[in-house]
Amino acid sequence: MTWTGIKWSWIWLLMFYPDMEQAGDRSVPEMEAATSERSVLPESAFSAIRNNGRLDTVALQEYPFLNMAADTLINAAPLAPFFQKLKELERGERERLNIVHIGDSHIQADWWTGYLRIRLQELFGSAGRGLVFPYALAGTNSPTDLRSGSNQIWESRRSTFQQKHIPVGISGLTVQASGKQIWLDLQVRNDTIIDYAFNQIKLFSIAGEGALNWSIGHFSDTEAVAVAAPPKVYHTVRSGDTLYGLALRHGTSVRRLQQWNNLRGSMIKPGQKLIVGNGNSTASDYDKQLFEVQHMLKWESGTSRSQWATVELDSLTRRLLMRARRTDGNTGSTRLYGISLENRERNGLLYHAIGVNGVTYYHYNEAPEFWEQLPALEPDLIIVSLGTNETAISNFQPNGFSEQVEAFANRLQGLPASTSVLLTTPGDALRRRRYENPAIKVAGEIITEAAGWHNFAVWDLFDVMGGAGSIRQWRSAQLTGRDYLHFTKVGYELQGELLFKALMQAYGEY
Repeated sequence: MTWTGIKWSWIWLLMFYPDMEQAGDRSVPEMEAATSERSVLPESAFSAIRNNGRLDTVALQEYPFLNMAADTLINAAPLAPFFQKLKELERGERERLNIVHIGDSHIQADWWTGYLRIRLQELFGSAGRGLVFPYALAGTNSPTDLRSGSNQIWESRRSTFQQKHIPVGISGLTVQASGKQIWLDLQVRNDTIIDYAFNQIKLFSIAGEGALNWSIGHFSDTEAVAVAAPPKVYHTVRSGDTLYGLALRHGTSVRRLQQWNNLRGSMIKPGQKLIVGNGNSTASDYDKQLFEVQHMLKWESGTSRSQWATVELDSLTRRLLMRARRTDGNTGSTRLYGISLENRERNGLLYHAIGVNGVTYYHYNEAPEFWEQLPALEPDLIIVSLGTNETAISNFQPNGFSEQVEAFANRLQGLPASTSVLLTTPGDALRRRRYENPAIKVAGEIITEAAGWHNFAVWDLFDVMGGAGSIRQWRSAQLTGRDYLHFTKVGYELQGELLFKALMQAYGEY
C-alpha cells in the first residue's frame, strides 16, 4: 500500500478514540477568578497538577523500570545555539525564546507539553501561554486550561482528513465559518501554576476579497439589545450518509448530533430528517450585547492563502473576544489557523504545542500553509514527537516512513540556521492491546539515523521507558490507558519530567 493509500487508515484509528469535546454554537461563561501560590517543583520529582493549582510530587525512583541511564540527549551539540540563547535569557540579555513542539495525540491534550512548559518557565520565566486553538469549535478534545465559544457552527478540518477546500495551518487544525457577523470567544484559566494572562496576540487567519474583518474588543455594560436566534439547520438523510460523515460536513460532532436528535446510537435511515445545526438562544447571546471595538487587525505578512497579525492589547486579560464581519454588511467568510497568547511585559519562554490526533509525518509534509506559518512563531528550538501512528498499523513500511521523515527533516533545514532541532522517538506500545510492536523500535532507529544525517539532537523515549514490552510496566503503574498506547495525565507528566531532566543535563554541560 502506498502512503497515499495509508493516509485513510488514520480515519479508522480516530474512530476508536472519540473526542471529548463537542463542536457547535456555544457561548462561554466568563471563568471565575482564582488564586494559587506559585510553587517551585522539586528537582527530583514531577508533578501532577490538579485543578486547584497545587502540586502532588512523586519521586522518579518509584519507577524502577525506567532506564535512567538512557535519559540523555543523543548528539546534543546541535542544540548549542539554543543553549546560548538560554544563557542570554538568564543573564537578562535576551527578552524571549520560542520553543515549538510538534506532534500527534500525545501532544494535543497538552499534558506532556503543558508540564514541560511549566517546568521550563519556572526556571527561565514565562512570556505567555503560546499557540492555542479553539479545539471545541473543531469538535475535538481541548487542553483543560482553554475554553472557546462562538455564535456559529464552524466547519473544521484536521490534518488527517482530506477536505482540500480547507487548508491546514500552524495548529494542524483549521476552522472556518461564513456569515455577516461571527464571534470568537477564547478564555484561559488562571488557577494553574503559571499565570497566563496576556496582552499581545498573534492571529493566523485569512484576508482579502470576501474575507471578514477581525476586530478585538469587549462587551459594554450598556443594556443588551434583542436579536432573534438563528434558525435550526436540517438535513434529510440520503443513502450512504453516516452520523460521522454528517458531523464532519457540518462542523460538529457525532455526540452533538445525537443530543439534538434524541438518538441513542449511530443508526440513521434514508429519508430521516435530522437537525445538523441547532440555532438556540445561547447562540445569539453574543449578538444581544453591545460590542466596543478596541483594535482592528492589520495583516503584517503571509500569502493569499494565510495571513498573520500581531496585536498589542491595552491591558492584561485572560479573555479574548473577537468579531469578524464585513464593513459593507454583506456575508463573508473567515478562517482560523491558531492564536498565540503572549505577555510582552515579562521576559521568558514561549512554549508552543502543536498536536493533532492521528497525525503522522506525512500529514505535516502535505500541509504547505503549516510550513508557511511556522517561521512566524520564530522558533529557537523545535521538538518533534511523531511516529506513533505510523507504527500502529500492521503493515508498517520502513522505507515509506523513512521517506516521510527525510522530507520533514529537509523542511526543517529550510528554517534559519539558528533554529535548533530535537527529535524524539515514539514510546513503547502494544498492538491491539496485546502484542509487542517491533515497528516502534525500527521507527526510532530511522528517526535517529535521520537526525544524524541532518545534525539534529535525539531523545530516545522508547529506550528511556525501558524498551520493548515496558509499556506493560507503565500500565501496571497506572501510567497508561487501557489501549497500551496513550498515557494517563500522570504518565505524560512523567515523560515531561524525563525530557526536562535530559534537556537540563545537556544545558548544564554546555
